Amino acid sequence: MYHIRPFAEKDRLAVEAIGVEIIDYWDQHVALHLVAGDPVVGHLQVVDRGTTPSRRPGSIEMRLTVAPAHRRQGIGSRLYERALAFAGERQADSMRVSYVEHSPEEPALFFLKQRGFVELQRYQPSRLDVSACDLSQFQGVEQRLVAEGVRFFTYADVPDTGENRHNLHTLDQEARTDLPYLGDPEPSVPEPYAESWTAKLTEEQFPMIQLAAIEERWVGISASSVSWGFTGVIPAFRRRGIATTLKVRAIRAAKERGVQTLETENRANNVGMLAINRKLGYQFGPAEVECIKRLRTDGSLGPRRGGHHCSWLEGGVQTDTLPSFARFFSLSASTSPCLEPFSIRVNGMSLCWSGSKSGSVITKTSSGRQPTSPRFARNMNPSSRCCLSKVMTGMAAPPMPGVCQPV
Repeated sequence: MYHIRPFAEKDRLAVEAIGVEIIDYWDQHVALHLVAGDPVVGHLQVVDRGTTPSRRPGSIEMRLTVAPAHRRQGIGSRLYERALAFAGERQADSMRVSYVEHSPEEPALFFLKQRGFVELQRYQPSRLDVSACDLSQFQGVEQRLVAEGVRFFTYADVPDTGENRHNLHTLDQEARTDLPYLGDPEPSVPEPYAESWTAKLTEEQFPMIQLAAIEERWVGISASSVSWGFTGVIPAFRRRGIATTLKVRAIRAAKERGVQTLETENRANNVGMLAINRKLGYQFGPAEVECIKRLRTDGSLGPRRGGHHCSWLEGGVQTDTLPSFARFFSLSASTSPCLEPFSIRVNGMSLCWSGSKSGSVITKTSSGRQPTSPRFARNMNPSSRCCLSKVMTGMAAPPMPGVCQPV
């Protein structure tokens, strides 16, 4: 029987030899990192996503691999039991894991289904041969945008001040507000500026951050080969070719640095960005499938912490033991499906959302009052419900888009 032990740096080459890419930053947070055998034949990494910079409170993420020649010997099951014990210690509500779908008969699919995992969403990785990429066909797009008043530059072209770092962080968050998350029941919390951005932004990365501005407002970003690689444009400025131009400029800069290939990954339902990548010449690989297992006994998702839980009712949410101090809430309507009005009943309080697309939220909070109009309850559809998958209390994580929060 193969001995399970903590991962050590001396195991790195053996772990990589069985096809694992170690996620080093996980070990800086609340995590579990184990290997089986010496030399290594199995590898497990688990992290509490509530402790990582892009927080998902109550969620555990797992990476589990067993060398093909050593499968069906119980190694994967033993490593998984360790991951499940870690999730229990962290009082997790769910566990997530991803696998690459090389074929419909992928062994990981059978392993995960046996243990109660279901498919949540798909990601489409792609790769670009930079040296063979012909960018001349896009030259006219950039010229048109410049004539229309769009200014393109890199972060290296502006002073590295606290104000500009905040501008960069704000742009990144605004450009992500309506990404297609397939109704993810556990939206991640936006990365706080102080914790993530000041640490990750280094001078050598400045030329790799392509930016677009209209007048003084930064409206688009394409960051490649940095720790948060991302291309996005603020919703009000999309469908003008800005994202395409930013990616073209990023590819051109990579070519000048001698980069041979660029890799990216998008959610499979992010049709717009997939179309841009296809037009640029990216080649798509096998899909990465993310699965989720609900750890709550009632099958729901939501925080255990704070002594409360959610139960869905026709036309609203009823929370049973919400702490008395959590009296005022707001709802951030930052995901595109959440546009219909509805009401929430929380321990006698009525919280009514007007359905504004602009993001602002609760129109009334008052102890003991009924919803201001029954149409709120009637109009609450399943797409809207996904935005209310968690009711946060004052003891929970910082505000996250698409969920109820105290203010």
